[in-house]
Amino acid sequence: MKKLAITFISSLLLFSCSTDDNSSVANQKGQLVMEVNTRETYVNKPVYFIVKDSRGNYSTHLAKITSIANNDQTVAINGRYKPSKTGEFTFVAKAKIDGITYKDSSPITIKVKEPTNKIFSINGTSYPIEQASLKIKRFRNKLPNGKEDIQDLIYSKEDNYFYNEYELLVSGGTPYPSSTSVTFLVRNETVKSENGQVISYDKRVLPNQVETTIIKQIITKESNGPTTVNDIYTYANNNLEFYYLDPIKDGLSTQVLTKSYFGLKFDSTIIDYVGELTFSELIIDN
Repeated sequence: MKKLAITFISSLLLFSCSTDDNSSVANQKGQLVMEVNTRETYVNKPVYFIVKDSRGNYSTHLAKITSIANNDQTVAINGRYKPSKTGEFTFVAKAKIDGITYKDSSPITIKVKEPTNKIFSINGTSYPIEQASLKIKRFRNKLPNGKEDIQDLIYSKEDNYFYNEYELLVSGGTPYPSSTSVTFLVRNETVKSENGQVISYDKRVLPNQVETTIIKQIITKESNGPTTVNDIYTYANNNLEFYYLDPIKDGLSTQVLTKSYFGLKFDSTIIDYVGELTFSELIIDN
């Protein structure tokens, strides 16, 4: 009888341990998986992290991506990291999802350099950029009293959002210059409307103040070759992105920015430029 009792107690202990083990397995930490679109970039040019949980579900917005030993290098909730200085910076992702604290992701190191390129490419042929300009589109109103009123052009789309409109031009190359012109939109959330009419306009939004733009048109002129016009109207994306612009002074219709940094990658047209940029107004008569 005593032997049977010992056997019964041993069975209970074995069952209890087995149950505890199953519970531990069900609640153990899974490891986050972090990916990045590139491990090398330049100052002010963003890279984009993606975080997935152990089941492969996208969890970037639920994770916190932090820099090891460089707390001034921060990553936004959408996984966007815009480096502010050169160096090598290592990041890990941390998260607690559905009550489970996940094991940190494997670290990823990003190498950041200073940008130097001043080139654009059309159909695989590269040209040096010798001139670069950016114009904001404005319109001229003639008032009943004979005076003129010049205002920024506000573009509206069927998405019920409002936009500032810009035109970027880069050119260069010898003996016959080539050029690329890009007309694009920058969303302006300060615009207020009523019954489809603009009732207030707080301020213009510059292209370096947003993460995405909408390309309307690209015109390319190849050296001693044809001019190609592409009407596009893309959705908002970062095919064209202004990583940096020197501060633009109010009240000046034309000014030269000592430093600008922007890039375009759309089909066979590429721009990669850091350098001087002439900012001016393109005034359209209403």
